[in-house]
Amino acid sequence: MLPHVKKEGQAFFPYSPLFQGLLTSGLRKLSTRDIRNENPKFSQPLFAKYDAVAKQLRKLADDCGHPLNELAINWLRQKEEVTTIIAGVSSVTQLHQNLNCLSWDITTDLFAEIDKIILSGAKAFMRDQPERVAVSVFGPPEESDVLEQVAILEEIVNKKPDGIVIASTSNDLTVPAIERAMAQGIPVVTLDNQVSTDKVVCFMGTDSRVAAGNAAEAMLADWNANGVDYSTGKVMIINSCKSSKVDLDRDAGFEARMKEIAPSVSFLETQYVENDPILTEQVVVDTLKTEPNLIGIFADNDMTGVGVANGLKKSGRDSVYAYAFDANDVEIEAVKDGYLRGMIVQKPFEMGYRAVGYAIDAKEGKQVPSMVDTGGTVVTKENVDTPDVKTLLYPEKL
Repeated sequence: MLPHVKKEGQAFFPYSPLFQGLLTSGLRKLSTRDIRNENPKFSQPLFAKYDAVAKQLRKLADDCGHPLNELAINWLRQKEEVTTIIAGVSSVTQLHQNLNCLSWDITTDLFAEIDKIILSGAKAFMRDQPERVAVSVFGPPEESDVLEQVAILEEIVNKKPDGIVIASTSNDLTVPAIERAMAQGIPVVTLDNQVSTDKVVCFMGTDSRVAAGNAAEAMLADWNANGVDYSTGKVMIINSCKSSKVDLDRDAGFEARMKEIAPSVSFLETQYVENDPILTEQVVVDTLKTEPNLIGIFADNDMTGVGVANGLKKSGRDSVYAYAFDANDVEIEAVKDGYLRGMIVQKPFEMGYRAVGYAIDAKEGKQVPSMVDTGGTVVTKENVDTPDVKTLLYPEKL
């Protein structure tokens, strides 16, 4: 959001800059009368995800010798798009901490640490072959923040690394920077989303249309196994980012395959939720109130999968069969509990590991494949705890 605000010459006025107390030295247990209990972000399972991020940021703040609230406000203060910051305080100590952010600046390296996304496969390659590569990982705080990713990429190209591996959210906006890198002799390997240029050394990813089609086949198999009459049934697709080609391909692949194998099924209008699980949850709840014939939902990424699972759980309706693309811990539990019937799981560890290797191979003048399809696996309640699937779900434990 901030890069867009800057580009348009607008001002940004953040609300609740400390995330209602989460971005402080520690969040006390909420009383039963605390208004934050009404905020879905402070309830499980979403709170666990936000709290995990806060703990990482808290450690980062401790390492640089400042409390987290001071670091958080300072991060905003150093963004030129931010014109005003209003932060509540619960003590005189916190007030002094907030004001103390005026006495020091966050370094470029610390900014990079705050925005870092850890790719376990790339890290593993560096661990296995330290003499060949050192990996630095950067990314926007939100997957849907396309402009921030573009800005990060442009900065990285300016630093002239030996190679770049990128999972581009947009298939178009990152192209100029990618082509500039290639023109400068910096090999670029793209992951997951195939960008609109052939000026890359390799693309690694899942054939999104085929993999999403597998979700359609699994959903139909569920209907048949459970005696669901789908002759008048309806299905809804939830899109996480309408500027992402990979998400659009997943949606198209699911719909096309479902129409082939179950032509009587009709589709509701696709819902666009900008990668927001809270909005996704509300869309599901509202749709279930007005669509009694809804029997299937396809969510095209992990955060929309979380929202779908929460929406179905909240509604108490178990006659809707939902599948999601990609996996996270919340979704895994949702599959085990039956709120999601399954997930299409890719091989991110393999992608990251091999992509770094291909980038270095290209830099060393070795031949690399122009395209690698790593495939996808349908994960359900029946196979989620098998050794092969656990390897896909928990690659960081390899």
